[in-house]
Formats: sequence, C-alpha cells, structure tokens
Amino acid sequence: MEIFPPITKPVERLPLKVRKILASIHAGAHNSLLSGKGSDFKGFRPYRSSDNPLHIDDSASERLSSMPDLEPWVRTYYAERTLHMVCILDTRPSMTAPPKKREYAGELIWIFALSAFEYRDRFRLIQFNPKGSYDSRWMGSEEQLVAYLRALSHNRTHSTRFRKNQGMFSPLGDLQLQDTLVVGISDFTTDWEREMDFLRQLNVTKKNLRVVLCGLDEWKGFSPQSYGVTFREPGSQTFHQDDLRKGGDTDRRRQAAEDRFTTLAQNARTRSVIFIPIPLLEEPVTVVRRTLE
Repeated sequence: MEIFPPITKPVERLPLKVRKILASIHAGAHNSLLSGKGSDFKGFRPYRSSDNPLHIDDSASERLSSMPDLEPWVRTYYAERTLHMVCILDTRPSMTAPPKKREYAGELIWIFALSAFEYRDRFRLIQFNPKGSYDSRWMGSEEQLVAYLRALSHNRTHSTRFRKNQGMFSPLGDLQLQDTLVVGISDFTTDWEREMDFLRQLNVTKKNLRVVLCGLDEWKGFSPQSYGVTFREPGSQTFHQDDLRKGGDTDRRRQAAEDRFTTLAQNARTRSVIFIPIPLLEEPVTVVRRTLE
C-alpha cells in the first residue's frame, strides 16, 4: 500500500472554528475550548477560595447572602463540551496522480489540523486504503502530528486492517463519535455513491456530526483544443495518443468528471453534507476559506 504523509505545512494558516461549523446546521452551543468557565449559565453558589473573584455576582450576593461582603455568591456555568475533528484521507491509486493531488491533500490536512489545535480541539488523521489504513489516534498538538507523520514516513507505525470492501468512511462507525467535524479528502473517482450511503447511516443529527467533503478536481479548467498529441511513456517504448479536440477522448473524460462532481454535490446537499470542489488550479486555502469562513 502506498502512503504519502503530508509533512509540508501551508504558508498561510486558516483557523476555522469547529464550533461555528457545527452550529451552522445543529442547534445548541458547542464550545470548543477545553479550558475556562464555559458559556452556558448554570446558577449561583457560595464563593470558595478556589473560585475566580471575577465570577462574584454582587446583586446575587446581596439577595442570597446575609453577609454579602464576607460570604459572596458566584456565577457557575455548565462544563464546556469537547469537540473533535477527524480527517479521512483517501490513498487509493487514483489519488497518486497527478502529483498535485498529494500536495493539495497535505495542505488540506494541515488547514484542518492547525484549526483544531488553535482552539484546543482534538484531531485525528485516518489514511484510508482498502489494503490497510493508518490511524493516528487522537492528537492535541502540532508537535504530535509532526511526530506521527515522520514516523509514518519511516514505516514506524502500524496499519489498521478493515473488513474487505469497506469504504473510506467505514472507520467512523467504530469511533462512536459525537460533536465532531468529519473531513473527507478524495478525488471521489470510485465508489462515491456507496460512501454517501454510509454517511447517511451515521445519524449525524443525533450525534451532532458535521461532514465536509473536499473533492480534488483535476479536470476543472481544461479547455478543448483543435489538435491531438502523441507521447511516449517514460521508461518504455509505449506510445499513447490523446485527442484534445472538443468531443475527443480527453474532452469526454473532462465532461464525465464534471458530471460526477455535479451529481456528488447534489447528493451531498440532500444529506446536509458540505461538498467543496477544489480545482488543482486554485489554492486550497482560498477555496476552503470561501466556503467555510
């Protein structure tokens, strides 16, 4: 199984608030910071020496305490909810060419990982391939992700085997996720209908899951020409001919890819899934910002 751990970080950081993305479809407050007092008011109780004096409520103290100056009352809040981000990278053969797919996949992983770490959310990377998938487990810092990717590049991690014929989103069924942003990165050239059907079974509303699919589009921007091309395959004497004219073989592949992405986007909307087509001619950071900020 071929793997391609993305080590290079994007030059520009894009801190995406998981709370905001989750709240864009599900009601309720979902606070991503793990420290602090939270934002949902719970009630009042007598002041303790370990309390923050800023939490003292003067009006409540006057009302509830016989000696408000000596025995004040403080505001209390419900504990903040921990949020998670799971990034699933498709590493099937179609994702290895053109090489720019690897580069963009790496940038996308860092975009979402750094966003999680920025707000102290937990991040998990799963590199999926039917022959064996790599799972980073939960990470909480940039340093942990770098260490994992380096270990992966030196084959110092173990692959996770899944049952035959399972899809890239099948590991989600075993994670028992809640309050999670799930990001799928793929070119969606194979089995995308089955992948969408599996997402439908996750019961995203009840578990407060938000799914974002990043589709790498290698055909966007192709313009038919009035000629064809013949080239020799490197390392062999095999010659290939490609018809670049309008209506030719290449143009038909482009049209098939366009139709596939259009249908995929429509299918995603019916399942409350965010689908972001990312042409290999545009910067991933720019496309994601335009969609999610």
